[in-house]
Amino acid sequence: MKHHVRKAAAALCVTSVLLSAASCDLSFLNRTKETEAEASYTEDDCRSMTMSLWNELTAGMKERDKDRVRSVFSDAEDFDLIDLPGKSDEEIRIIEDIAGTVTGEFSGCDIDEANVCRATVKVTVADYESVLSDAENITDVDTLEDAILSAPLREFTTDVVVNIESADVYHIANYNGIMEDVYGFFDLELEFIPQETSETETSGTSSGADAVSIEWSDTYSDHLYVNTDRIQADAVLDEATDGAGINYVIEYNGENVAQGTGTSAVYDITAGECDTTYQDCLAAGEYRISFYSGDGSVLHTDSVTVSIVTRTEITASDVQGIIWNGTDDDTAEADGNAVYTNTDSLDLEIVYDHALCDVSGVYYVVTLGGDALYTSPSGESRCTYGIEDGAETYYNGHMVQGEYTVTFFNGTGEMIASANCSVMIER
Repeated sequence: MKHHVRKAAAALCVTSVLLSAASCDLSFLNRTKETEAEASYTEDDCRSMTMSLWNELTAGMKERDKDRVRSVFSDAEDFDLIDLPGKSDEEIRIIEDIAGTVTGEFSGCDIDEANVCRATVKVTVADYESVLSDAENITDVDTLEDAILSAPLREFTTDVVVNIESADVYHIANYNGIMEDVYGFFDLELEFIPQETSETETSGTSSGADAVSIEWSDTYSDHLYVNTDRIQADAVLDEATDGAGINYVIEYNGENVAQGTGTSAVYDITAGECDTTYQDCLAAGEYRISFYSGDGSVLHTDSVTVSIVTRTEITASDVQGIIWNGTDDDTAEADGNAVYTNTDSLDLEIVYDHALCDVSGVYYVVTLGGDALYTSPSGESRCTYGIEDGAETYYNGHMVQGEYTVTFFNGTGEMIASANCSVMIER
C-alpha cells in the first residue's frame, strides 16, 4: 500500500499493495478421526488456546521477533516479511507504530471432530488508512506518526484456525489469511512529497515544512546530550522565509514543558519544570521541539535524548590538552613556549570531556622559579591567576618577569596537568 503524502497543493496518491498470499491449503480441515467420537475440547478450551496464540502473535509482530511468531504457527512459513526488507527507516517506524496498536477479542468458535477450532477474533487497530487518505497536511514522518497514534481504532473480524494436537500442543494453521487480513500494513510504502509552491506564495512567510529544518547546539553526539544543563534547537530558514510569527513548543517525555516565540528554542535548568536530580543536569529522557508558523501549522519537529551518566574523578588520562589564552601570539602550545608581555594575569585551561569528568575537586598551584605563589580553591579547572589574586607587580602594575608554572591537581591530590610560560617586561 504505497502512500504518497504531500501538503494541500499536491494531491494524496494512495496505491494499495496487498501481501502476496499463496492460497492456503486447508485440506487438513477435512480430516476425520478413525472413530466418530465427539470433539474432546470445549469452547472454553478453544477460547483459551486461541487467545494465548493471538497474544503471542501480536507481541511477536510488534517486536518483529521471527522466532516468537514462528512458534505460533503449525507449519514452517517464510517469515522474511517481518524483517521489512527494502523498507526505509520512516516506513519501518510507522509500521511498528501500527503493529503496536493491534489487539484482539475472542468472539466465538466451532470445534469439529478432528479437534480443529475455527475461531472468530474481533480485531482493533489504529485506523491508519483514514489518516493516509486524508494526509494533505502531513509532510514528515513525525507528524504522520502523531496522527496515526492518535487516530481512532478500526474494528473488524478475522478467522483464526487452531489445530489442536493436545492440551499443550496447538498452533494457528491459516498464516496467510491472518497476515493479509490483519498485517497487510507490513507492506506499507510511503513517499513524502513537498508541496509545490511558487516563490510568490512562500516569500516573506513562515509556512511550509520545506522552509525550515532544526539544528541542535552543543550536543554530545548526534541527537544526544549527556549530563547537560541546557538544550537548544534553532530553526534554519530558507532565503524565502523571514521567520515572522514563528513560535515553538518543547515537550519532555510527551508532556508540554515550555513554549515561546522565535526561531531559537532553549530549555535549561532555570525552567521551573526542570528536574535537576544529578549535579544540576536536565532530567534524562526525550525532549521534542516543534516549530509552528503563525497560523498554527507545523513547520518542523525533532527530538533529542538527554542521558545521565555518572561522572568520575578526572585523571591525567582524561586531559585531552591544555590551552594558553591571551599570549603574545595567541597560538602558543602548552609546552613552555607560551609568552606573555606586560600582562596582568595568566590564563590556562585544561581540555576534557565535560560531560563525563568530575572536576569539582580540581585546583591549581602557581609557582615562579620553583617557589609556590598561589593555590586556588577547589573546582577550578581554568587558571586565571593575576594581580587580583595577589600576584607581585613590577612595572606599571604588570606581573613580575620570570618563568611561571601552573599545575593542576584532582580532588585526591593527583597531578593531572602542568605547563610553563614566560612573562616578559618591556618598558
